[in-house]
Amino acid sequence: MHVMRDTQGHDDTGAIKVGVAFSGNAYVSIQLRDADDQPGRLLIMEPNKCNHGITICRECANSWEIDYLVEYFRTAGGRRLHEHIEADVAAASVPNDGDGVADTSEPLPE
Repeated sequence: MHVMRDTQGHDDTGAIKVGVAFSGNAYVSIQLRDADDQPGRLLIMEPNKCNHGITICRECANSWEIDYLVEYFRTAGGRRLHEHIEADVAAASVPNDGDGVADTSEPLPE
């Protein structure tokens, strides 16, 4: 697990502290799908610093979506995270020629 500094806004795991006001650039709203609980907030992280399960990044967002409604469009950070996820999906769908470089050329005529 990536250890963070314990700050006024979040603890050393990245969990947002209760009652802390964060910029909408820093978090995404979530709500448990099968409950009427109040919405929560997840700190948005870079994948190599994310504590997947406490914070959220573009690599672990799909696993959060299993149990939670991830409200990407409520915050600027959520919208940006969604754009990164969509870009990753688009990049993964482009075939490559085996050397790790995407092949965006037109197929040769037969």
